[in-house]
Amino acid sequence: NSACNYDLNATKDDGSCTYAEINYDCEGNCFDGYTELNWYDGACYYDEDISTAGQFQALYGSLYENFFANGLGLTWHEGKVIAVFIGVQPVNQNNILDIIFKFKSLLEIDIMFKNIGSIPSTIGELTNLTKFSTYNCSMEGTIPSEFWNLVNLTELSFFNDYTEGGLSGSIPEEIGNLTNLDYLTITGQELTGAIPNNISNLSKLKYFDIWDNKFTSLPESFCNLPEDCEIYVSGNCLSEEYHYDCIDDWDTDGNYLQTNCP
Repeated sequence: NSACNYDLNATKDDGSCTYAEINYDCEGNCFDGYTELNWYDGACYYDEDISTAGQFQALYGSLYENFFANGLGLTWHEGKVIAVFIGVQPVNQNNILDIIFKFKSLLEIDIMFKNIGSIPSTIGELTNLTKFSTYNCSMEGTIPSEFWNLVNLTELSFFNDYTEGGLSGSIPEEIGNLTNLDYLTITGQELTGAIPNNISNLSKLKYFDIWDNKFTSLPESFCNLPEDCEIYVSGNCLSEEYHYDCIDDWDTDGNYLQTNCP
């Protein structure tokens, strides 16, 4: 009954049904909360994402003339932003994540530049997110508790082999909520403490890398990860007792002989 010429008395589909364009009603008007952008392609776009895209564009000054520019890194689908890729350093970057997290329909976030600061708790509102990836970004603070409720994540990467410092704190048991993860990389950060027992909940995991942190222990359940999961744990504060049979990547000099272990 979504056809514009829907006939309640019809008994079969004769192929004559007509439907409104995406984000339009049958009279050709944009849905409430959407605006037709005649200066671009004439389609209806979500008002809140238009506003946020304008703020995002402003971070780059005159580098891009509008928020549909090819280099800006916003992927639109059916009038909403579903992916953000940042590979160019913005002019003003102090609140970059605060702005990005306003795109509530995001599926993917991919960031490659320095100095993004801490992760706002509003990331927990991105319930459709499947990928969150940072590459050689200077980060600080802890991972907010809201992060571990993003149950649709399949790829999580905090990769760093370039900048000093990094995320601090520990990994909570709630990481076990992320049962759809197949790729997990947390490298070059300042995380400490134990890898929680619930890590074994990640039954789809194919890649696990915590190189160059300050983790001090691994649970006995660690080897319950999938047999085909690649595991890398060197560069931490792990004593020989945690050299389980399932761990091929074990560098004695890079683990418990570190001088900066807590």
